[in-house]
This record gives sequence, structure tokens and C-alpha cells, in this order.
Amino acid sequence: MKDVYVWAYERSASRYAAIRESLGAPDYYRIRNRRQRTQIVQEMIRRETPRDEADSFIRRWIDENIAGECKARFQQAAESDLGTLNEGNYAIFGVTFREFAAWQRAWARN
Repeated sequence: MKDVYVWAYERSASRYAAIRESLGAPDYYRIRNRRQRTQIVQEMIRRETPRDEADSFIRRWIDENIAGECKARFQQAAESDLGTLNEGNYAIFGVTFREFAAWQRAWARN
């Protein structure tokens, strides 16, 4: 039993190390600003912001809500969130399917 346990533990540890390496280091900035990123995505979805107005909306929102030196990084994170938004993950932003679908139609028009 001891040998089997040690073998399984070593195998599990090596798999964990491989997975950890493939994922890379966590982005602590994105984690720390999750609440604000959620807010901006929610607002854009609920206002049915079209694609051609997204950049100006994001810049205006950031100017009103984010501190100086973090603005560029936050904008990049918010744009990344919007770029990966789909039917499989919209709920993590606290919006309903109906809100998401309406935003998606507005987004696709442009």
C-alpha cells in the first residue's frame, strides 16, 4: 500500500506541476479588479452598447471610476473580458440571458 500511495502521490505532483506551468502565473491585477471589471461589463450589456461605441464608453467609464496609473491596464482587461464574452460565460458577469442576447444583437449590428 505504501508503494502505491507514494507512486500515486508522485504522479499527481508531477501532473500538478505540468498544469501549473502551462497556466502561467495568475494575473493579480485582474483578480484585484474583478468587481470593477464586472461592473463595466454589466453596464455595457444592460445599456446594449454597440461595438462602435464600446471604446468611448470604456474610456469614459474608466475616467470616472479608475485611478490614474491603472487606466491603460484596466482598459486592456475590460476589452479582453468583452472579447471573450459568450453564451457560456455571460452569467459570471451577473446578467440574464435576455440582457446578454439583447446586447449581443446590438453588438453584432456594427
